[in-house]
Amino acid sequence: MKYFQNVANTEHLTKSSEKLHVAQPALSKIIKNLEEELGAELFDRIGRNIKLNTYGKIFLKHVDQLFYEIEVGVQKIEDLKEKNRGSIFFTASSIDKNFSE
Repeated sequence: MKYFQNVANTEHLTKSSEKLHVAQPALSKIIKNLEEELGAELFDRIGRNIKLNTYGKIFLKHVDQLFYEIEVGVQKIEDLKEKNRGSIFFTASSIDKNFSE
């Protein structure tokens, strides 16, 4: 999904492959496999250029929402960890004074 999102935002496979540190042919294959899995082309291909089409725009909205929700979940975990950090709970029972003599 990260690869699709980047390609969709740049509409440029070479720039995306450089940014993602993935070979351009591998990135092309990843996008093609995603399209095959969805049963729809997400980009219009005109020569060496690609342009996000209607299917791609719809899918990108959902991918963006997915990553947003993941980030919210991660932040909630971090907030909870921070809230619990440094908290120590002690319990003690009373001891009969006569027991210690």
